[in-house]
Amino acid sequence: MIPPPIFGKTFQCSGNDCLYRDHEGRRVVADIEGSGEFRVDCSNESQVTVFCDESLSHLLHGSFSQSLVVATTGQDPVVTTTGHPWEESGETKRDVHEGSGGVIAADGSPLFIDGDSRPLYWVPGQFPVPVWREVRGGVFDFVSAPFFEQGIDQWTIEDVSQEKDRAWKVQSLSQIVSLKSTFQDGSEWTAPCASHLNDASWNVTLPPHAIALRLEKLYDQFHGRQRVRVLLDGEAVGVWYQPEEDRLHRWGRSSYVQRLLPSFHPRTVRISLSPPAGVPLWSVAKMKVSVLLPKEKGHSPVYP
Repeated sequence: MIPPPIFGKTFQCSGNDCLYRDHEGRRVVADIEGSGEFRVDCSNESQVTVFCDESLSHLLHGSFSQSLVVATTGQDPVVTTTGHPWEESGETKRDVHEGSGGVIAADGSPLFIDGDSRPLYWVPGQFPVPVWREVRGGVFDFVSAPFFEQGIDQWTIEDVSQEKDRAWKVQSLSQIVSLKSTFQDGSEWTAPCASHLNDASWNVTLPPHAIALRLEKLYDQFHGRQRVRVLLDGEAVGVWYQPEEDRLHRWGRSSYVQRLLPSFHPRTVRISLSPPAGVPLWSVAKMKVSVLLPKEKGHSPVYP
């Protein structure tokens, strides 16, 4: 099979060059969060391991929708190229203020929202598609702030560990300690904090018409490259990745947004955060859960 054409970034490593070594000692030459197409070129395919969306891939070319990790045990040059099919045609990209609005495709062309490799199509009469960070596509109209954010749950690691109403469960939680440090702006903060090696899950009730779910954590960023799989009712929906590391200003904030199929009735979902093997412990001091709601309630977007 002929690999698909690739556009975008190229990564090349040889000898002992690498981004870091994983838990099995392999040289990681690419660690990408996002979506697109990829191709790996090397002289010895048996020495290369590829993980697409947290799963082992037996191909050296293909597509990914959440993450791509390429590791090697050899010393020969490894070239990893990635890109998106729309980059060839020069289609437009627009960054937006986080959570500030939505888009409609003026000419009916597919839209790629927030790095998603799956296209969304807007049809006349449909409510605008919510956008948190960016939109790519052909011809589209940006609609400013047709949504609003509503907080629905908030807890600290110290409180949630003592509660039963959320049906909170966690495996391999470290000792809860009081962390005194600063944020990057220099402001000081002291609060209980802990990390977990395995799954953590809890229940949350979504209001009617919710079209996106936002998770935001306050955490210790002493260790970078923190990563978890996000599951809703046991189904993997995405990867929450926080690469930053700061051992001086240890307090940090991180968020994850997941679009939802809207319901006209309240519903309870179980949120699970599952760190894959070999990554740093997932740190959390405080978690906030919000939903994105359309300002015109009763008009929900329809996804193909």
